[in-house]
Amino acid sequence: MVSADGTAAICPRVSDGAEQEIRGSGWLHKVGGQPVTQLPAPPPARKRSTAELGALMQTYKAAATKYRRENLANRLGVAAPALTRLGMGWSEPHGAWAFPMYDQSYGVCGIHLRDRDGNKRAVSGSSNGLFLPSLSFRGILVVCEGLSDTAAMITLGFEVVGRQSCLGQVGSIAAIVGTRIDRHGYSSVAIMADADRAGRQGARTLAAELPPIPTRIVTPPDGLKDARAWLNAGAKREDVVDVIRKTSAFIPRRLSRERGNKNRGQQPANGPARRRNEAASATRAR
Repeated sequence: MVSADGTAAICPRVSDGAEQEIRGSGWLHKVGGQPVTQLPAPPPARKRSTAELGALMQTYKAAATKYRRENLANRLGVAAPALTRLGMGWSEPHGAWAFPMYDQSYGVCGIHLRDRDGNKRAVSGSSNGLFLPSLSFRGILVVCEGLSDTAAMITLGFEVVGRQSCLGQVGSIAAIVGTRIDRHGYSSVAIMADADRAGRQGARTLAAELPPIPTRIVTPPDGLKDARAWLNAGAKREDVVDVIRKTSAFIPRRLSRERGNKNRGQQPANGPARRRNEAASATRAR
C-alpha cells in the first residue's frame, strides 16, 4: 500500500529501515527519503455477502478441470488433491485459479485469485479470510501463511488452517482453535512461520492469542524460506513432525514473567530481605 503522494508505503513483510510497525498491517517506510505522510483512507468498496461469494465460488469450481488442477499442482510442487481439498476453482474472467476464503463462522468471505504468473489478488468485494480444507481436528493442527504453504502441508498429510499473511486473521484462528480443542482432541498447534523477521514476529503474535494448548513456532531448516520450499526440497511428514517435537513450546511474555516472579518468590531470601524476615519471625515468637 502506497500513499497518494508516493512518499510512504506499508509493507507486510519488510521491517528493516521502517519508521514504525502498524499492528495487523505491516511496517511503515519512507519512500525516496521524503517525509512520511499520513496514508489516506481507502475508498469505500461494496463488500459482497457470503451468499453471493459462495454462489460465485461454485461457478468457479464448476470450471476447474483436471488439467488446470494438475497444472497448478505442478507449478507449486504440491499434490493435486491438496488443491481439491482447498476448494480450487477457475475464474475465466480473471484468467486465474480461485480459492474460497472463510470467516470464523465458515462463511465464504472472499475469493483468492492466483494467475499464471503467480500474481495474487482477490475478487472485488472480498474480505481476507482463512483457507480451510476439510479437517478431522485430531492430532497436530498446523497454521500456515499463504495458500501454497497450506497446500504443501496438506500434501504432507497434516491438518492445516491457512491465512493470507503473517499478520492476518489472528482472531478467527484463535476462535476456530478455541471451539474445537476439547471437542475434537487436538494435541498441539504448530505455527509454520516463514524464515524471516516478519514471519517469526507474526507467528509470535498469533501464538500469544491462542487458547491454552501446547503451541510451537516452527521455521523450515537449512535456510529454506517457507513450508512449500521445505516440501520441494524433499521433506517428508516425519521430517516435519520431528522438527515440531524438538521445538520448545511457546510461552507468552506475560506467563513467562509470572513464572519468573513465582520462582523468585520460592527462593530463600538473601541479604536485607533475609534479615527482615528473621526479625519478623523473632517478633512473632515473642
